[in-house]
Amino acid sequence: MQTQNSSQTILVGVDGSSSSVAALRHAAGLAGSLGCSLTAVMCWQKPQFYMADIEFEDGPFEQVATQKLEATVQAALGADPDVICRTLVRNGRPGEVLVDESASSRLLVMGTRGHSEFVSMLLGSVSLECIAHAHVPVVTVRADL
Repeated sequence: MQTQNSSQTILVGVDGSSSSVAALRHAAGLAGSLGCSLTAVMCWQKPQFYMADIEFEDGPFEQVATQKLEATVQAALGADPDVICRTLVRNGRPGEVLVDESASSRLLVMGTRGHSEFVSMLLGSVSLECIAHAHVPVVTVRADL
């Protein structure tokens, strides 16, 4: 087995979906081949209510995201993965966070939910944003293929 270079990490965007589980598994295979570690990233944001003055504390949202990220990593890689996997939970829009984090990574791997072209146009696409703006190559993985 190759030693893992801690200065080289493969960034993986995680949202808890089956596509992000597939992306983590794919990234783990790449990391093993390249001698890299993984950094699994999950983003969270406070709900935005317009025309209402509601304050939310960060704690519960960050805690739920942390638990969801750990559960997704466990589901994808098991209790004793073959590669080093660090987890990172960040507040912010997923596309912006992943582009920012990609600056210190070797590769960005992410799942794609496979929305139709019309739905992606309405909702936006984190994958497309990352492909257009990431500092490194981006690999997208679909769970249903």
